[in-house]
Amino acid sequence: MKESLKIGEGFLSYTKEFDGTVKKIETTAYVISEERGVEVTGIWDTGATNSCISKEIVEALGLKQFGESTVSSIEGKVPVHTYIVDIQLPNRNKLPDVEVACTELLDGELAMLIGMDVIKNCDFSISNVGGKTTLSIRTPSKGNLDFCK
Repeated sequence: MKESLKIGEGFLSYTKEFDGTVKKIETTAYVISEERGVEVTGIWDTGATNSCISKEIVEALGLKQFGESTVSSIEGKVPVHTYIVDIQLPNRNKLPDVEVACTELLDGELAMLIGMDVIKNCDFSISNVGGKTTLSIRTPSKGNLDFCK
């Protein structure tokens, strides 16, 4: 596995090349509240509308409930509590005031699901070539990744 970070003029980029092709894209991220943060393993999920965190993260940061919502999963619709946190992506960009849901579907090993509420702030690509999967993100978004041009 190979990771690289590039700090450009007005943007931050991150690329992770996995060993082999993978079925899930996992990276580290930080969940931050009131200047306290925890490093987590997050899975990038373009099928998730919103980001979610585990109960362990809520307890570790002493988060106070912000609201309530419903999460749809293979088990049906589940009521959840929501919290406001900052999320620092692996490219070191911090997204402030993200409303995340706490779900028991996540556990200690996988503590965060990074949904489209976060991904929409990035240029985001996944490539599979030479038997390896590569994730690349850039924030803020700087342009289209159009493979037809």
